[in-house]
Amino acid sequence: MISFYCWRPVFSAAVLLAALYLTPGTSAQTEESVVTATAVLSVDKAVQGKTFQAAVMATLADGFHVNAHKPTEKWLIPIELTIAPLKGVTVEPVLYPRPIEKALAFSDGQKLALYEETFTVGVSIKVDKTLAPGKYTLKGTLGYQACNDQMCMAPDEIPVEIAFQVVKTGQAAKSVNRDVFTKDPFLPKTVGGK
Repeated sequence: MISFYCWRPVFSAAVLLAALYLTPGTSAQTEESVVTATAVLSVDKAVQGKTFQAAVMATLADGFHVNAHKPTEKWLIPIELTIAPLKGVTVEPVLYPRPIEKALAFSDGQKLALYEETFTVGVSIKVDKTLAPGKYTLKGTLGYQACNDQMCMAPDEIPVEIAFQVVKTGQAAKSVNRDVFTKDPFLPKTVGGK
C-alpha cells in the first residue's frame, strides 16, 4: 500500500502551481494585454555588407513585471527574444538590459531580477553584401511570464517583427532613434546579455 505521505510533496507542488495559475481575478487581465512590443531601427535603411541595430521596446501593464533574462532562481521563467533565421542576414547575440532587483510578497525578502513598466532588448543585424536590395522582415517572438506581486500568469510569447529596407553598397544610411540607441542595453558591458 502506498502511503499518502509519499505523495505529499508532489501534491503540495501541484496545488501551489494551480494556485499560481488559477488565482481568482486573473481572467480580468488577459496575457495579450499585459506585454506589448514594437521594434525600431538605428538607421533609416540597411546597407549591403553593413551592420545596424534594432531595439525591441516592451511595455508592461501597470502592476506587472517579467523575470530578467538571467533570473535569480532556476525555476523562474526568463524573458527571451528569439529571431527566426533569414537568408542573407546574420543576427548577433541578443543584448538584455540591466534588471532591477526587488523583493516581492512571495519571495520571502529575497530580491528577484525583474523588468517593470518599460524595457528595451537589443540586437545587431548584419546584412550580407550579396543580399538583394528590397524590403525584408525578421520575425521572432518575445517569450515571458508576466506576474504581479501576488500571482503569475501562464508563460506566453508575443510576435516581434523587425522590418527594414536594404540598399546597395555605397548608399548612405542616416542614424535615427538616437535616444533609444544611446541607452541600456546598447551601452558597453551590458549586464544580463548572452
